[in-house]
Amino acid sequence: IVSQVVTGYLPSLILEMFLSMIPTVMIVLSSIQGYIALSQIEKSACIKVLWFTIWNVFFGNVLSGSVLYRVDVVLEPKRIPELLAVAVPGQASFFIAYVVTSGWTRACCQELFRFKYFFLDFFKENFCCKSPDEELEVPSNPYHKEIPWIVFFILLGITYFFLSPLILPFILAYYCLGYIIYRNQ
Repeated sequence: IVSQVVTGYLPSLILEMFLSMIPTVMIVLSSIQGYIALSQIEKSACIKVLWFTIWNVFFGNVLSGSVLYRVDVVLEPKRIPELLAVAVPGQASFFIAYVVTSGWTRACCQELFRFKYFFLDFFKENFCCKSPDEELEVPSNPYHKEIPWIVFFILLGITYFFLSPLILPFILAYYCLGYIIYRNQ
């Protein structure tokens, strides 16, 4: 049981810790890119985070075990679909654990409780002077952090719908909880 937890749950947890830094980096890159408006910066960062997530999380995990041992794929690009057809079903257990780890912690815990805003508000209220405008300010949703994950879980649900139907209850729970949380925010 311990080996199953270590091999199934721990890699997705480590990946989630690494990926938590990516939206901030993409915001910086989008602002360096030359966008002035905050909405343009967030839209550009959202697109960058989505592509980063798809290429590094999905294709990186699917192809990491098989491409490293098969360098001949570069020489024969016609075999890439065959390699994907073999590699994608082999990663089903990882992505089920990943949906449980990142989906439920991201949607449920972070957005439901919003500890970051709670502690910042507590600190500002007790140790800093708040202006009247800041007292009525409602924090906005960080779209550049949330939308790429929503789209990524759609990709996982569509990809593993027939290959591993066990992922569907977890994806459904993610979207149901996300609907309740975002509707009432």
